Amino acid sequence: MADVEIVKVTGTLLVGVVLDCFLFGALCVQLYFYYQAFPGDRWWVKTLVYVACAIESAKTISIIDSAFAQLGYGFANPTSISKVPIAWIMVPIAGALVGFAAQCFYAYRIRVLSGGILIPGIIIAISLTSSGSALIYSAFNSKMNTILLQSSDRTFVALVVWCGASALCDIFNRHLYDILCGATGLRQTRAMVSRLTRLIIETGILTALVATITLVLFIAFPQNIYYSVGGGILPTLYANTVLLILNSRIKIVGGRGTNNAEDMMALSSPTFSSAARPNLGAEQAAVVTIPHEALSETDLPDEVEMKVMSHANDTAV
Repeated sequence: MADVEIVKVTGTLLVGVVLDCFLFGALCVQLYFYYQAFPGDRWWVKTLVYVACAIESAKTISIIDSAFAQLGYGFANPTSISKVPIAWIMVPIAGALVGFAAQCFYAYRIRVLSGGILIPGIIIAISLTSSGSALIYSAFNSKMNTILLQSSDRTFVALVVWCGASALCDIFNRHLYDILCGATGLRQTRAMVSRLTRLIIETGILTALVATITLVLFIAFPQNIYYSVGGGILPTLYANTVLLILNSRIKIVGGRGTNNAEDMMALSSPTFSSAARPNLGAEQAAVVTIPHEALSETDLPDEVEMKVMSHANDTAV
């Protein structure tokens, strides 16, 4: 391996490791927010999130380990740098599993919004094709002796189908969410779907763009490993996308884009409950509970002040 090739391979591997670690850090932050905010989500949603993050953790560990082996212990050693590391086997497997889970999540959301099963079924079929090709590509990598020989017919077809089908799924999802947003009748539901659509479009375009760039780099530079950067970060992008959509339900009270009047009513309205013993008599008074985090009396709207005062005359606080 010439010195120029060593520099190219080293630089490409270093860029891929840095980008993947950056995206994995963002994934950890999003996972923490999700864990804190949505403990009551359905079991399969939480299973999808935690399994995807576990797969991404294993993939990132393998990338860091391979980086140490190639760029640390084997620095400037052509044999060590060109050897196929464990990360080149783990990345396609993670891409297949996490990508399929993300596409199934998108298909489920479209199924809920549209009520049909044909389009979600097509999305899942395309995703299965992409994931199967990624697994085949991983098997081919495990049998190679060097990362510089990726231009064989079998490897070429497997990677083209993997990235091409992945980009097709993302573009397909983008247009479907756009159509469903316009077809929703209720104003509140339309606003919610519109916000969700923006997220799907932005994140879907991003993942489709990365998959397309990976495919173009592989076709244009088959003897180089420039495409490995996009292939390495694509599974992490999918995991971040799913968590970004789930965490978009978080509402910051009093923040920008929220209805402050409704937030004050929600915080300031009293909650009524009865004493926790059976067979309450007619003389038992209701208990009024006003949250301590409510705004001060001077900040309460007039209708809230009147509501609290009217109950305070007849009930025990």
